[in-house]
Amino acid sequence: MKRILLDTNVYGKLVEDTFIFPLLLDQKTCNNLVVYGTDVIRKELRAISKKATDKKGQKIRLYTLYVYDNLITKANHTLRVNNFIDGLAQLYMDEYKRSGGGVGEAEIKNDFLIVACATLHNLDIVISDDKRTMLSTAALAAYKWVNQKQGFQNPNYMHYITFRDKLLKKGGI
Repeated sequence: MKRILLDTNVYGKLVEDTFIFPLLLDQKTCNNLVVYGTDVIRKELRAISKKATDKKGQKIRLYTLYVYDNLITKANHTLRVNNFIDGLAQLYMDEYKRSGGGVGEAEIKNDFLIVACATLHNLDIVISDDKRTMLSTAALAAYKWVNQKQGFQNPNYMHYITFRDKLLKKGGI
């Protein structure tokens, strides 16, 4: 069983690619995957405009929240940010800046909080489609360096398209 965390942007991908959501639910039902969320991700989903619609005219905000709530079904699968997680995210930020990361703190802070939650709860995989911030070379190096220095196991990071391909092949994640 793999314990995974889907970045906020993955929920948008699940809205666009409706074939994957049932496969993901099936993997969850078969106990192959446990999907975790965070209060940070849910807040980002709630911040989507109420007027935004997809190509079919569905309200994106409602559908992403529906997908989230159906994947994160147990209260203990919502990871809360606390002072320790906030501190780890700040260490990521400091290392990211030191190594020349170019995205500003306001834009990348939530990504670091999400990764800190996954790290401190020993999740196996963080899945994202965000190559510019969360999965950038500088961010990945910062996670690795800080986690190694702090004695934490670094989660594996997977791009959404790789995750999607693995679900479609039913070979497991």
